[in-house]
Amino acid sequence: MFSRLKLLKLSLYMIIFAAILSSLLFEFVLHLVPCFLCWWQRIFWYSMGLVALLINETEEKLRFFKITSFLGSFFALYHVLLQRTDLFVSLCGGDNIIDCSQIQYELISGVSIPVLSLLGFLLVFILSLLAKMRLERESLQSQDLREH
Repeated sequence: MFSRLKLLKLSLYMIIFAAILSSLLFEFVLHLVPCFLCWWQRIFWYSMGLVALLINETEEKLRFFKITSFLGSFFALYHVLLQRTDLFVSLCGGDNIIDCSQIQYELISGVSIPVLSLLGFLLVFILSLLAKMRLERESLQSQDLREH
């Protein structure tokens, strides 16, 4: 049976790789050209995917996921606010560049690609925190067992 820590890590990996596959699906199947902010969000998602595959140390992975998802969520939030409000002026657009304030695709009404990205980043951040707490708890329990 899976421990809670393993389930949390599996959930993290599934979210990260779903985000990566979704970005590739949007670009290569639906032929949506990513804007400047989408590329920045992809950098955060792809780096988390690489770390998930290449680094074995769980604590280091969780720290990286937590920091990267936190930073990525700011790009995604800015992108959502740029699309949905008049609070910001779009810095992208112009000659042959996709305007970041333009909504290219909505899954359902109000759920654009940056909204999906923001939700994913927030889930990864929360799950990383929970997994870190679970890792610390299991570490303390194993130390207590060794002392007795």
